[in-house]
Amino acid sequence: MMGMTHLAIGVGSVMLLNRVVPLWDDSQGLMLTMGAAVVSSLLADIDEPGSMISRMLKLNKREGVIATVRSSLTGAHRMTTHTPDLAGVIACLPLIVLLGLWLSLPLVTSSVTVERILFLVSLRGVCVALAVGYLSHLIADAMTPHGIPLFFFDRQVHLLPRGLRIRTGEIAEYLVVGVPMLLILGIVILN
Repeated sequence: MMGMTHLAIGVGSVMLLNRVVPLWDDSQGLMLTMGAAVVSSLLADIDEPGSMISRMLKLNKREGVIATVRSSLTGAHRMTTHTPDLAGVIACLPLIVLLGLWLSLPLVTSSVTVERILFLVSLRGVCVALAVGYLSHLIADAMTPHGIPLFFFDRQVHLLPRGLRIRTGEIAEYLVVGVPMLLILGIVILN
């Protein structure tokens, strides 16, 4: 899938989830959460030199830690960063950091103020957005002809039968993303 498709699916998924479980309380929380959704929905493609996130970070085949790790570990796109086991790690890291901040709060300061507690609580949306954005990327790529590996070096997994898989850049990709995005926008705007 294209970067814009991943972006639309990731941000749309977080917006839709917010209708069920509120992820932010104010405009600052909204901006942090949407920023996390944008980054995480593109993050899995950091191993691809031509991807949107690699271009944004100005990474190419010859520079950067990610490119070095990619070529030494796999030599192929959709192997290292496109596995559900890595997605689990990505999903848990922000929660572990948030828990660490929560537990260390009384140690860092002599007074635990309401503002500090509310700030940590407001980060819940960021943690959820990081997980949802990354997982939405994997789900979208699992629907393509190449699929994604189930585990680090395991077989390919597909969500759709061969005849229904979506090729990047075809009209089906725009329809699969466009129709649900219009519905999500309608839900968000009308509520």
